Amino acid sequence: MNNTDRINIAKDYLNSGKKAEAKALLSDAVRQDPKNARVWYLLSQASDSKELANYYIDKALVMDITPLNGKEVSDPYTSIGSLAELPRHLPVVMDTGKKRRNPTVFIIAALSVIILISLYFYLF
Repeated sequence: MNNTDRINIAKDYLNSGKKAEAKALLSDAVRQDPKNARVWYLLSQASDSKELANYYIDKALVMDITPLNGKEVSDPYTSIGSLAELPRHLPVVMDTGKKRRNPTVFIIAALSVIILISLYFYLF
């Protein structure tokens, strides 16, 4: 079985929700052709963890913008074509693990300090 067949069968598996089967085929495909951006992207879709999905998407993007045959790549979406048919707005699969602080808490704390300082000077 060649890589094109593996990729097509893996796409069918992904469309039917069989991620494990797709991942096995795509792992073989990436061993055969580690510079294939399409395989890396599909691996991100078959991944169960966000971290691995991010890693695979990064690999796909790096492979997709690498110059081919010594030519400069100006627009990776149209120049190479391996990921050209993908939507430009890929779903964000990034979780930094950092919690965003609520600015309301900061504002209330600052106002409380200002009120306390004002009361201090008013009373004394």
